[in-house]
Parts: sequence; structure tokens; C-alpha cells
Amino acid sequence: NCFSLEDLAQRFPNAGFIWLRRDVREAAESDLAARYSVHGDALIWNSATPANVDALRKLPPEGQVLENQYEFSRAISEAAAGLAPGRFAEVWYEDFIAWPDGVTQRLAASFDPLKGMQPASLPAFKMLRSAVLSEADRAGIASHMARDPARWQALSWPRPQ
Repeated sequence: NCFSLEDLAQRFPNAGFIWLRRDVREAAESDLAARYSVHGDALIWNSATPANVDALRKLPPEGQVLENQYEFSRAISEAAAGLAPGRFAEVWYEDFIAWPDGVTQRLAASFDPLKGMQPASLPAFKMLRSAVLSEADRAGIASHMARDPARWQALSWPRPQ
């Protein structure tokens, strides 16, 4: 629903939205691995489709998944900027995996739809890394990011302070 956030916010005026972000490289690797797992082909689109999909399809698969993550982030950030304070919260997947109780408590304390809730203690989690991708796939994603490191900095975890 990353490209529908503005519409969803209008249709559900009392709803809050939590963006569970993930490090852009990890998210791109996961997206590419899903293409292999679901379709057996890195060229078959397997996720939300941005308006510039035709331009993205001209890139190699590693660039497609990385640029699509950029489009997700751009769309969500722009839509979130138009929401009233307290209707939008951002959580990094990596933070949630490392500190599930702390992240849930922060949400319960500061996110309007959850304010005052007493979150239950959550079990420990571990990060999953797809074993489907080859080192060449991972290197292709890293190479695409290396062309313009500043562009990817805000989308990478840990976030710059």
C-alpha cells in the first residue's frame, strides 16, 4: 500500500500508519530473492509497481529492486508528510528485531492510535537473510548503491545521526 497511503488516510481519517522500514540493501536483496523463489526469474516483477516502472524495467534486476525500494520510500515519505502529527510512525525492522519490547513501548507511548496501551512482552526475533541470492546478485546491488552513496544513506540502517 506504499503508493496508496494518501488515499487510505483520506478513506480512514482516524487510522494511524506504521511504516516498518528496512535497510535498503537488505530489502532489495529480499525483493530479488522473492523473484527467484516465486517466479524462478529475476526479471519478473514481484512487488508494488511505481509509476516509473517502464524506466526501471530497463535496468538490470539488481538495479530494478533497489530503485523500486527508493520509490517506495519516496512515496511513503511524501504521503506521511501530509498526515497530521500522531497518525504516522516509523519503525526500522532492524531496531524491532533487536529491541522488540523497546520499539513496542515507544509506539505505545508516542503513536496516537496506540497511546496508553500496555504492550505485551514479545519473543526474541532473529533477522532472516535469504540464502537464495548469489554473491553476484548481492554484488550487483552493492555496485548500484556505490554509484551514488549519498542517495542511499537515509534509506540505510543504521540511520545517520
